[in-house]
Amino acid sequence: MSSEMETNIGAVERLKEYSETEKEAPWQIQETAPPNSWPQVGRVEFRNYCLCYREDLDFVLRHINVTINGGEKDPILFSGSLRMNLDPFSQYSDEEVWTSLELAHLKDFVSALPDKGDHECAEGGENLR
Repeated sequence: MSSEMETNIGAVERLKEYSETEKEAPWQIQETAPPNSWPQVGRVEFRNYCLCYREDLDFVLRHINVTINGGEKDPILFSGSLRMNLDPFSQYSDEEVWTSLELAHLKDFVSALPDKGDHECAEGGENLR
């Protein structure tokens, strides 16, 4: 009973402390428009980008040029063939798909799969890790 009383007294002390604490300034919402120089569209652009993990190491990325426009995002793999995930609307030839895999340094990996481009992907690509 005494430990319960001690616990309750601690709660009362906290209430007293909070009630005596000076109140913060009221929340002020400023509804101002961004300046005219604010970009009207989102875009991330890398020009001749290079990256190394430490200053004393060689670059692991060299001369990367890429533009990511607003609304674009990283790919999500769906259940279905790898080919369907790479070209869901069948807009590109097999040669173009293999060229893209080669440029992404994935040609050897996909070539080693038993069904190659017809490899059946699990949701989220779980069976490709």
